[in-house]
Amino acid sequence: MRDFHNLSLKCIKGQPINDVVCRTLAEIGFPADAPPEPQETNSGYCKFWKKLSDTKYYVCGRIETEYIELLLKTKSREESFSIMLDRLSFYDITSYDLTIDLKYGCVFDITAEDAETLLDEFIYIIKVLLPSQLSDIYYSFDIEPNPAYAVFYEIAVKRLGLERYTNISQNNYHQFVSHVQDGIKERILRGETLYSIYRNTCATKEIIKKTFLEITDTQNNIGRIEVALFSLSKKYSYKPNISLSEDVSTFDFVVYENGIPVIAIDYWGEEYFNLEGNPYINETYDDMIELEQDKDKVCYNKNITHLQIDLRELDKGMCVGSLIRNILKNPSVAERHRIERREYFSFARATDDCEFNRTSFETATICGCFECCNLISPKDIVEWDYEETAICPVCGNCSIITDSQGYNLTEEFLKKINIMYSYSLPVK
Repeated sequence: MRDFHNLSLKCIKGQPINDVVCRTLAEIGFPADAPPEPQETNSGYCKFWKKLSDTKYYVCGRIETEYIELLLKTKSREESFSIMLDRLSFYDITSYDLTIDLKYGCVFDITAEDAETLLDEFIYIIKVLLPSQLSDIYYSFDIEPNPAYAVFYEIAVKRLGLERYTNISQNNYHQFVSHVQDGIKERILRGETLYSIYRNTCATKEIIKKTFLEITDTQNNIGRIEVALFSLSKKYSYKPNISLSEDVSTFDFVVYENGIPVIAIDYWGEEYFNLEGNPYINETYDDMIELEQDKDKVCYNKNITHLQIDLRELDKGMCVGSLIRNILKNPSVAERHRIERREYFSFARATDDCEFNRTSFETATICGCFECCNLISPKDIVEWDYEETAICPVCGNCSIITDSQGYNLTEEFLKKINIMYSYSLPVK
């Protein structure tokens, strides 16, 4: 077994010696690490999974694990990619599709040398630092969740010949979990927070999260935010519906570090946005920020970071856990996030609205292409990608948006989108 010296953090039976914030392998001191998880979901990623529905590959992490096993065997990224693509060709998976999946699995850019080192690192973690469950790595060791970590953990477990999970055949494990889950369900339905349940019961975080997800609508974005807060390292806690001043309304969540408030979170849901994803208030993001000035002032005076998370970004697959962890490391990330959302609602949502937009043409009076910057009559759209996405009759790109989606279309507006978010769209 390879040994790793000079680690900045070591654990005894899963308990950190020093007080840790959620860290990556590199931050702990290991020589190799996986790329960070992408912040938003590409529409091509959704199409990729749609092709694989009802197949043996419709399992999270399976493709990434097979690819890394090939990389460890062949020592070549190109050869491993080619073999994996050949295996998936039966399902109409293209090179572009596979690239997207491997990028979102955080394994595409890993070299053969780094793959060997990452595997050695997880073997070392399992044998020297931790018990044998992946959840121990995330919750006891405080390693930041990353899809690639799960892949290398699985391969390490296989190499070591260990049981995947705690032995459920002993001590009536199934009955224990079932009994605990019943009690957790009652507490959740009474409105108790996940953090409170964890502090006041013997249930593990994994059992609590699993129970919560079983009884909660997957589209419940407030629930998604709470799960992300619940997954933070042990030094953090949170409370819902908290007022930090008598002069302003409550925040949806306040995050505490060792009992001191550090982040105040507001969720802007359906009461703020219409079905097209446009802000209700004069249709500008800045107008919404203007209404939050009192809250901003309170947070500034108390040295607390104010984070606004909107329905649109969560519906598009934003990883709220990664965002919050990054803000805890660097509070300025929240301001950058606010600037990015302002730009998104001004221009960038067009790159989402140009896909699967056929229904918007039913009431459209004008449409425009932000690739060639031409205004076009809706009746001139005769080609559709996947029968749902408009193809520009001038340049052949899938970059058409309509006035019925909430845009005041002019050539100048289209050129601004093109300049700010210029990239080549696939020609059909």
